[in-house]
Amino acid sequence: MNYKELLYQFLSNEKNRHYALPIFKKLIQAIKHGPVAEVKKAGREELIEKMPAIFEKMKNEALKRRRYVAHIFPTIISPELAPNFYIGRESPTEDEIYRFFYLIISGIYKGSYVINLDNVDEKLISKFREELINENLLVLPSQKGSGIDVKKLLNCIGVKVAPLLTEFIYSFAIISFFISWIKSLEKVEEWNKNIEELGLDLVLEKLGIRDDITLVIFNIPREKKEMYYIPRLKNFFLTWYKKFLENRENSPSIVMFIFSTYITDMQYRELSSSLLNKFLYYFLNGYVNGELLNKLINLKIHYELKRKPVYGFIKPKEFFAELPRNVTRTL
Repeated sequence: MNYKELLYQFLSNEKNRHYALPIFKKLIQAIKHGPVAEVKKAGREELIEKMPAIFEKMKNEALKRRRYVAHIFPTIISPELAPNFYIGRESPTEDEIYRFFYLIISGIYKGSYVINLDNVDEKLISKFREELINENLLVLPSQKGSGIDVKKLLNCIGVKVAPLLTEFIYSFAIISFFISWIKSLEKVEEWNKNIEELGLDLVLEKLGIRDDITLVIFNIPREKKEMYYIPRLKNFFLTWYKKFLENRENSPSIVMFIFSTYITDMQYRELSSSLLNKFLYYFLNGYVNGELLNKLINLKIHYELKRKPVYGFIKPKEFFAELPRNVTRTL
């Protein structure tokens, strides 16, 4: 993929630059001096206008220094802060820089979390982003509470709880909505006919979902920054959303079950969110962590038995029925 072309194609649209401004501000927040700092002082409109030029300047600076820098690669520790960790011979290529720029700036964000899909048809992702904006699921920076309206998005796929956000809970919510949206691109009759004739795998491929599609997750708060790559995402779709995509389910049972393990009570929600986040880290990578799943279920049961009415798990039978058939890696 030509990431330079993708980046500048994205930035050529002023609406996209407005959309990406919160992410861009986080990328350049550490720059305190020089021309970029002066543009920051000039205000949001100047930042939006100069965004492509600033990216080019940052790229040239990284190539000139021959090293990775934190505002381009957010998880990098600068050699000034940790010289003992710096590997002098490692330097970024121009393609790597454009790739990171593109994946971050065009990502779907909420707070410090940014997620994107790599190795997927750009037209499909662009259309998905537009859908989020048109359906008021993605609030633009000029409005209050910019970023994804997670509660509204989850409600669209039948989830009535709004969990505390973590990187993997957020990622799971977004890709679950993405799958639901994919299915809505064609009329039911046409969709079913294509699956019957071609098979689900090929239908997804024709839509632009390749075998090497990768989920990229950034967490870019002021302090510690993290980035995760989760490959083989298509396998995850074919394993856990197959019945839904083949119209054998009205809503994805995996989504219903996963979010039914979450506890909204103030005394429990932080622990519940933490356990669910850890479980989803393994789950998105193709593992079912039995120990974490056991803790999630026991915590939910312990909580529910103390209250009335009792709310149980949603579609647990469907989840556990898939384990022996589809998951070969259980921790």
